[in-house]
Amino acid sequence: MRPRITKEQVFNAADSLVAAGIKVTVDAVREITGGSDGTVNVFLRLWKALRGEPLRVPLSEDEMNYVLSEQTKMKSKSAEIQQANRDLVEQAKQKDAEITRLLGEIEALERERAELKELNARSELERESLLSDRARIVRQLADSLETIKILYFCAGNIDTEINRLRIENEERKRDLATERERNLCQKQELEDCHQRILNLQAPPQSSRSFEVPDPR
Repeated sequence: MRPRITKEQVFNAADSLVAAGIKVTVDAVREITGGSDGTVNVFLRLWKALRGEPLRVPLSEDEMNYVLSEQTKMKSKSAEIQQANRDLVEQAKQKDAEITRLLGEIEALERERAELKELNARSELERESLLSDRARIVRQLADSLETIKILYFCAGNIDTEINRLRIENEERKRDLATERERNLCQKQELEDCHQRILNLQAPPQSSRSFEVPDPR
């Protein structure tokens, strides 16, 4: 007993033969599905009728009703498929728009990333410059501090020297006053000596006394 086959099996077998480029015949379909020639032929007639292919024997009323029913279903399904295709096209357009928007955002982010990278590079250069300036200023401050220490030390020495000179000047003033006083004393002594010499050199006066006549 041959296995019972279904209309869907015959339709699928015929579709596969068309896809493979093989002529659709009862024998070719039966090789795929099995079953009797009569059953395969009945279903294959319906398949050809649905595809609009010419038939050597017209369809019976039941076959015609089936074909019309199937065509109606196929039209409805085709309409559904077309609507689904339109929906898919619309979704694809939306997806394309979304992809375009996302690509634009990605490009903007890439530009922003490049700008940030450049900004970071400039900031790093500025940081290195600031660090270099800071090191230079620290060195200058250290040199200035050393100079201040030297100046402070020199100022202390200068103050000490000024005090020494002031004391020395006071001492010299005292010595000068003492010397001046000594010179005055020596001058006075010289004058006294000179006067004594003059007195010694003067001729002696007569011891006779002159009487002054009385005016009476």
